[in-house]
Amino acid sequence: MIHPGARGTCTLRGLPGPYRWFPWVPYGIALPLGIRKSKTDKIDARHIATLLKNGEQRPALVPGELAMSCRQLTRLRYAQVRQVAKLKQRLWARLHPVWPEYEGLFATSFNKTGRKLLLTAPTPAEVLALDPEQLTELVRKTSRGKFGPAKVEQIRQAATHSVGMAMRSLQQEGELQEYWLRKRREGTHHLTAVTAIAAKICRRAWRILTDGRDYLPQPPCTQS
Repeated sequence: MIHPGARGTCTLRGLPGPYRWFPWVPYGIALPLGIRKSKTDKIDARHIATLLKNGEQRPALVPGELAMSCRQLTRLRYAQVRQVAKLKQRLWARLHPVWPEYEGLFATSFNKTGRKLLLTAPTPAEVLALDPEQLTELVRKTSRGKFGPAKVEQIRQAATHSVGMAMRSLQQEGELQEYWLRKRREGTHHLTAVTAIAAKICRRAWRILTDGRDYLPQPPCTQS
């Protein structure tokens, strides 16, 4: 019987031996012959002996030290790329419900300027709470002068009109939370329901600005 996992010499009956053999068999040859990963039984040993007798075996290539080092570096880089991709997915999973418009602010979402902005103000409300001059200095310094007031205005506009601003209303009991729960019970997608709430907030803000009055939970009574 030919034992797997080692290489050496073997003498087969009817063959002028000894032969130097390797336990590795090409997949294209092993599959039709029914050779499995384990080579410990008589059937697989007979198949391997037949390959050796017919000269169909292929010597296994043992890579050198340089090739093994390149393989290890390639595997390490592949693992790091996968880890970075997973971290980005986790960040988007938490950022998108709060500030979905952030994705279009930078060519590379998680560049140095974007990371610094999220570290300082990760939500639209916190961005609007920042002093405009402070935000301008932060963007200008981290981008090394590439971005200026125009980019700051774009960031503030995205924060002002963000659908994620409606998420704060879902955390407080009231009419908007009840509206969201009703939409969800009807089978509406979460983001669709949030968009509907954002539209209601925009209509109310427009009405307040048009009438020039403070916000009232109940609309003022009109006299006929």
